[in-house]
Amino acid sequence: MGFLPTDVLDFWFPDTGHQNAPETYAAFWSGHMQGGMDDAIISGFADLTHAAATGLLVHWADTARGRLALIVALDQFSRSLWRNTPAAYAQDIKAARLALEGMANGHFGCLQPWEIMFFYIAIAHCEGPDHLARMHKLDDAVELVI
Repeated sequence: MGFLPTDVLDFWFPDTGHQNAPETYAAFWSGHMQGGMDDAIISGFADLTHAAATGLLVHWADTARGRLALIVALDQFSRSLWRNTPAAYAQDIKAARLALEGMANGHFGCLQPWEIMFFYIAIAHCEGPDHLARMHKLDDAVELVI
């Protein structure tokens, strides 16, 4: 099992030149997040997603980019791998915790705006009693970043 954060990041953010605005990625991600990349994720990342879901890749969270890759695997890849089943959402709490921890420990500030959007998305996906209050805070934070 030789999974690396760059495996996820190179797939999810194919233009690693980091010169593009978030809008450049909007159509690309829209397709990814609406099931347009399910086959590619299932064939290329099923084992990695299982490893992330079972905690085998938790060490990725030691770095900002590793944390981002783990959030994408738990929050986005799981939705493709287990689409239309409860398992598709079973990683939401883990992904949201990683995002919140990354905001607190400084990892969040090391990433580009289009990368940190996936911290927000992970938190938004994790619904709970404080969901609306969290979403209002996130909306305010997004305006500061973009």
